[in-house]
Order: sequence, then structure tokens, then C-alpha cells
Amino acid sequence: MNVAEKYLKEAVSLGLRHAHDEAAAKLNLAVVASTKRRTREAIMLLNDCKRLDTKGMLTKDIKMVEQAVKGGGKTTTGGRGGSSSSARQARRAKK
Repeated sequence: MNVAEKYLKEAVSLGLRHAHDEAAAKLNLAVVASTKRRTREAIMLLNDCKRLDTKGMLTKDIKMVEQAVKGGGKTTTGGRGGSSSSARQARRAKK
């Protein structure tokens, strides 16, 4: 993670050709910051990412990362890792 963070910061500091490229790099930096529990930095990077994403190419990704940062890193993926108790309760209610 440290190597990726180093290269992403270097890419942002050198400058990228398009604004959406910089937005994507900052979004990845926000993910790295949130995994290291640096929520202020992650929120700041997400705000920069929103500002740079003028074409709306990253809106879903920004919302997903923002939800993960605000929720303490908990993301719902569905499937086996999701809440099985609600499905179990629905089956019991049918009986």
C-alpha cells in the first residue's frame, strides 16, 4: 500500500493530462487514506475528487468510497458476507 500511495502522490504532484485522471488518482489516494484510518485526509481528497470530476465519470465510485469512509470502512458486498439473519427471519415468518 505504501508503494502505491507513493506513486499516486507523485503522479498528482507531477500533474496529469486530464482532470478526470487526477480525480481518479485522488480517489485511489482517498481509499488508501481511509484504510490507514486517516479520515480527514480521505474526506479532503474525496472533495477534491468531486470538484475535478466534471463529467460525472466517477460519481458512483465517489459515493461508494464516501459511504465507506463515513461508515467506518464497513461496506456491504452482499452474498455470503451480508446479513444472513434477515433472510433467516423472512423464512421463519413464512412458516
